[in-house]
Amino acid sequence: PVEGNTVADASGTVTDNGDGTYTVPLATGGLEPDRFQRGWLQDSQGYVYEIVSNTAASLTVLLSGNSEPPMSNGSVWFRDDDLLHDGQDVPMPDMSELANAMAEAYVKVMTDVGDNNGDVAFRLNLADYLQVRDWDSAAANSSSFWVAYLLGAFQEHPGYDNDPQAETSIRKGATLGTSGGSFIFLESTWDEALEFNYDPGEVERDLVVHELGHAVSGLGREIEPVTRRSEGVPSRYTEASLKAIRSSPRPLGP
Repeated sequence: PVEGNTVADASGTVTDNGDGTYTVPLATGGLEPDRFQRGWLQDSQGYVYEIVSNTAASLTVLLSGNSEPPMSNGSVWFRDDDLLHDGQDVPMPDMSELANAMAEAYVKVMTDVGDNNGDVAFRLNLADYLQVRDWDSAAANSSSFWVAYLLGAFQEHPGYDNDPQAETSIRKGATLGTSGGSFIFLESTWDEALEFNYDPGEVERDLVVHELGHAVSGLGREIEPVTRRSEGVPSRYTEASLKAIRSSPRPLGP
């Protein structure tokens, strides 16, 4: 389950900016600038405010509805616009298109063969993939029986998570090189899809096909594009990817 995604702090003297917004200084601070943009702040009065922007040491919030100005010198709690909140479980990525895509490469997909750990330790920002990878069936990966690993993760480095939305490089998935394993960063995937009015489910399904295509081709990042999404055919492999998968001796990994 998600943890540490809601921040508790104390407000200083709140400033009225004269435009419907208020600046709330924080006792602790140390925030990533504009990470909490479009998120929410709650003060000790119980009022909730939309966060317009933030610096390292303050939040600017919008007054709306029947709420009062944020309380000075009181407890505050705030979070960003992530869809998953503290206590909610990070789900397994949607694999519903994988079998159809792999069938075109003459690969039959079987899931949860020998390893299905749904209780991997949560990391808000996954800096070290091997820190959380729990691939117990890796030893079974061979030329005669392919085994790949897929993990539903939250987000990667803070610089690639679309918080703030000014970030232009968004890491939605990754596949390790010779050590193997594919990761889908679900929060970043959903966040980008909603910002640009994509279908989040379609993007997620295509990412699963994309990253496992890297894994089973044995070539890692050497082939791009992997799927035909730019042609309007998401979750189906390009001819180059199909050729690489069909000729691969085994997936990446031990």
